Amino acid sequence: MYRNFNKKNPQIFDKNANEVSKEFQIDKTEGNKFFYEQTKVDEELFNMSMVIHQQEVALDQKSKGTLIQKVSNIMLTGEDSISYKKILRKIK
Repeated sequence: MYRNFNKKNPQIFDKNANEVSKEFQIDKTEGNKFFYEQTKVDEELFNMSMVIHQQEVALDQKSKGTLIQKVSNIMLTGEDSISYKKILRKIK
């Protein structure tokens, strides 16, 4: 796909670089339906499942601490509920 932001609809090319944009349904208000036809994911579902808007995921201090701990655990042990520091203490 190629998107020129001065135009509403993207240009879609096949693997041989042939433009195939017109092979997909084009809606006057929503534009080319290429993505929907390929995935069956509409705009509402896409926004609900794949997009995180800024400030919609603000966390309080306790939640931030919990999240940091879980990410740290995953990075060090591969599990979010297993603490690397606790494992070291038990081994010692």
